[in-house]
Amino acid sequence: MIIFITTNAQVTPPSPYPVDVKVNYIRTWEPQIPISDPALVVSKPVSEVKQTTQYLDGLGRPIQMVSKQSSPLQKDVVTARVYDESGREQYNYLPFVSTVAMPGDVTNDGKFKQDPFQQQKAFSQTQYPGETFFYGKTEYEASPLNRVTKSMAAGNSWSGSNKGIGTNYEIAGANEVRIWDISIGSTLVLPTSTKFYDAGQLYRIVIGNEHGKRTIEYKDKSGQVVLKKIEIAPNAVINSHTGWLCTYYVYDDFNNLRFVISPKAVEQIAVNWTLTTAIANELCFQYLYDGRKRMIIKKAPGVAEIYMVYDARDRMIMSQDINLKQANKWMITLYDGLNRPVQTGLLLNTFNNKTVTQHQDAANLSSAYPFVTALPPPASQWEMLTETHYDDYAGLPVGFSSTLINTYINATNFITSYNTAPLYAQQLIKSSQTINKVTWAKVKVLGTADYLNTVMFYDEKGRLIQQQSTNVTGAIDIITTQYDWSGKVLRSHQHQKKAGLNPKEYQVLNKYSYDHAGRLLNIKKVFTAGGLATPEKTIVQNSYDELGQLKTKKLGQQISNPALPIESLVYDYNIRSWLLGVNRDYVKDANSTNYFGFELGYDKPNTIINATNYTNPQFNGNISGTIWKSKGDEQKRKYDFSYDAANRILKADFNQYTAGTFNKTAKVDFSSVMGDGINPVTAYDANGNILAMKQLGLQLNSSPIIDQLSYSYHINSNKLKAVNDAIVADNKLGDFTNKNTTADDYGYDKNGNLITDLNKKLVGSIGIDQIAGGAIQYNYLNLPKQSLQKG
Repeated sequence: MIIFITTNAQVTPPSPYPVDVKVNYIRTWEPQIPISDPALVVSKPVSEVKQTTQYLDGLGRPIQMVSKQSSPLQKDVVTARVYDESGREQYNYLPFVSTVAMPGDVTNDGKFKQDPFQQQKAFSQTQYPGETFFYGKTEYEASPLNRVTKSMAAGNSWSGSNKGIGTNYEIAGANEVRIWDISIGSTLVLPTSTKFYDAGQLYRIVIGNEHGKRTIEYKDKSGQVVLKKIEIAPNAVINSHTGWLCTYYVYDDFNNLRFVISPKAVEQIAVNWTLTTAIANELCFQYLYDGRKRMIIKKAPGVAEIYMVYDARDRMIMSQDINLKQANKWMITLYDGLNRPVQTGLLLNTFNNKTVTQHQDAANLSSAYPFVTALPPPASQWEMLTETHYDDYAGLPVGFSSTLINTYINATNFITSYNTAPLYAQQLIKSSQTINKVTWAKVKVLGTADYLNTVMFYDEKGRLIQQQSTNVTGAIDIITTQYDWSGKVLRSHQHQKKAGLNPKEYQVLNKYSYDHAGRLLNIKKVFTAGGLATPEKTIVQNSYDELGQLKTKKLGQQISNPALPIESLVYDYNIRSWLLGVNRDYVKDANSTNYFGFELGYDKPNTIINATNYTNPQFNGNISGTIWKSKGDEQKRKYDFSYDAANRILKADFNQYTAGTFNKTAKVDFSSVMGDGINPVTAYDANGNILAMKQLGLQLNSSPIIDQLSYSYHINSNKLKAVNDAIVADNKLGDFTNKNTTADDYGYDKNGNLITDLNKKLVGSIGIDQIAGGAIQYNYLNLPKQSLQKG
């Protein structure tokens, strides 16, 4: 069981360090500008040289990390640590911005803080109003192993309420976990189970989250997880499979992971613990390795086998899925002498007419397989898909040269005062030091003989300064980037061109500026088309809180008053740095003038709207609810979310703010319910596939149910078979319309790709493992290349 300590007394901050305390430290200076004299580094301001100091106690343990003047207001940012008598970090104090806590403190000198914990408390009281626990807590078991038994994050809802992640380390009992055996061979085989582990053979690690819901991992003496269980039913019996989502991991004698039996598969076999081929093919992950522990066959649920071939240097050079196999092709990767991929392509197996095993045996003895000769096969058997070149600019694609295109590198677009204050811009000079850099590449346009080519140029620090690439019209696009000395982007210029009929071209210039700590402050943009440039416009202005979190983002400039943004986004965070919302004051205040705002709820029941609450506070990171408002009608709307024990959503309850409360009196309701909204087995199967869903929608002056869906799946499979809607009418609200009420709705190829959807008039073969006859066709990437919709 999970043991929780009930005390939640506030911990008194540790005492200040003695004034004459001696501490060791490691100080790091990181220049942001060129400095020729190292002696000058230590005296430069933080805008030119960043300084970070790690202070250590007499045992070499870190006790303070001080980043000098790195906050937006140029104050020291400090993280302080403290240890108990056993050398363990029991309390994890949040970082803070230095303030004067005692006489003699100097806040922004980057030096050791005599009373960091008092400073931390003073800062946090302002940074996190309403909070009093500004530290996380860690509890350890009373043994020399010092294993963590409970960890609680900072905040009143966690360390202040003893809510955290608890861990118990136990020994598994008998009749609790099945033993799975699997043989070693040259093909995929099914594991078998004839008995349970005896008591004491497995470790059992029980982890309880902030809501007390448990996850259990069973590990063998090699530390391998053999079973993972996630609690789904209330108070499920710990040594049972019932009430848990169970996943088995099966290893062979060489400790290779060979099988993963999913929760849905475990449910299917729990009566006799016999795994069938049908269940394994559709619900389990399967792997096979060669004698050098290289994976040579991989099979995901509902997908046919993928074969892999390695050469003598352990490089995967060939792979084949079922669609390639049916086309008698292999995906090939060719490497250079440094094991860098230089070409990929599709090879017809008629090139040498070998079986999978023959390919594997031959490749094992060669570092040049399958092209043992220097020349690739003829184009009738080999289709090159990509080519990548390194180190130099030899063999460039037609139309490119090994020089920068300087047409747009001028004082209008780029900074031409180099290595001078305040920006220390770098000159755009191509470097010849390109060893191990990709210098050019080409990618085939599938279904054609054309390739899209890209050439890349770097400066002496290895930073990409220009990329020239062909587009689908045959023209060359150019992106040129200028950096400062430390590597921040100062200017980015993009030139795009359309060739052929009705040619066009335009330019976009972006200008970036930063604060002293390297945080992006604003982006300005100039757009040029037809030789005419628009006036420079600020499109983004950022500001940050003292801990460096984005606080406000101002977007664009108003036409009538360019000094004002089109919209301002104000970000709020809680003590765990989780986003609380954007423009929350607008959500609350009728006098605000934003376009949109929203709030996210977590642990706190109260919302930004006075006298209203979220229904189900969440302490594990799930969103308990959201409130939003938009400029269109200024109405406040709210969802409350509820989840099952496995964190799957069960209900989204919609309400609108009317007469001082959130309610349904306005007859507007967009609620969604998974299953019955309470029992997870009505909403999801063991693998998380949806079983039933209900959706409400606005229809004139009422909000009826517009979708009442039930989902069915192929036997022993995750593949959707049919969707039925109990609401027959088509409400024209974007809701589901059942266009096929007489048979199954969906068909899949042997790679698990959807090829038929009768509800969307994509008519073709239905069922699983279809070889042909689908309305959707796929390329070698398993991406749709064509779909035929019946009119």
